[in-house]
Amino acid sequence: SWVPAFAGTTVRQARPFPQTLNCYLSRTAFSSPLPCCYAMETCWHRVYDRQVIQVFKLPLLQWSAVRRCPALLCLPALLVALALACSPAAAPTPIPTPTPTPVPLPDAQTLLDEAVQQLQTAQYVGFVFDHPVGNTPLAVGLALVRAEGVVHLPDQFKVDVDMDSRGTALSLGIVATDSGAFMTNPITGEYMPAASREMVPFQFDYITGLVTAMLAEIGELEPVTEGKLYGNPAYFTRGVTPTVGLGQVVPGAMPDGSLPVEVWVDPESGWLMRAQMTGPLVPGEAEDTVRRLTLELLPQPPDISAPP
Repeated sequence: SWVPAFAGTTVRQARPFPQTLNCYLSRTAFSSPLPCCYAMETCWHRVYDRQVIQVFKLPLLQWSAVRRCPALLCLPALLVALALACSPAAAPTPIPTPTPTPVPLPDAQTLLDEAVQQLQTAQYVGFVFDHPVGNTPLAVGLALVRAEGVVHLPDQFKVDVDMDSRGTALSLGIVATDSGAFMTNPITGEYMPAASREMVPFQFDYITGLVTAMLAEIGELEPVTEGKLYGNPAYFTRGVTPTVGLGQVVPGAMPDGSLPVEVWVDPESGWLMRAQMTGPLVPGEAEDTVRRLTLELLPQPPDISAPP
């Protein structure tokens, strides 16, 4: 016969094994088959030669705690989840950023040739021709300081002109329409009919002729670079133009000189945005004279009408 012992219980008299087990289980209120099996196995291995051995009672105590608090069954899973959450996360694999394909820049000479052609074939143009330093001679004793206006090509324009006549500042308004040309009186500011279109001191052909002469023979062109003009994207290049061709537009231009020219072109439309020439064009001019032409391609016809 076997003498069982449970959880510190001392049994001095042998009993049949099933009876002893049932007695113990009823006393400890175990009903689950799991502790029963565990208790049977404990008894089987812990009892030997009728000597009662102290039974290791931690498993039974643990199971009693679980019965009192079933939420402890989730404790192992929670510990595993906590360990995973606290472990350092593997660094994500970086996604390579695609490298944009660079757009080749145009040839400088081709860019300027196309820009001049656009200007010659445009219909509606806004322009400002000014001199940050100096002026441009129009005739003997008369020099152009600034001209700003709009043009409906080929021969209609409206422009405000600031000129210098032997040290005297003059401001004129000029309107050229199909019905004739009009010019303001320098004293009263009122428009008066001009004797003829050819008699007004400014023609837009002067602007197109100046640009064509400035860029037609330009050489030593630098490669085109990308830049900005008034915050807008622009292609930029510079070169040197001979002054001999400018003599057809500017009276008294030096026949054997050359001047640096800078040009800005719209990258999308190819429109000539600005051309700037620096240096003396006529003998006696300052070395830092600057002539600057800014052009705008207008989307619709400007208002050019004969004054009342």
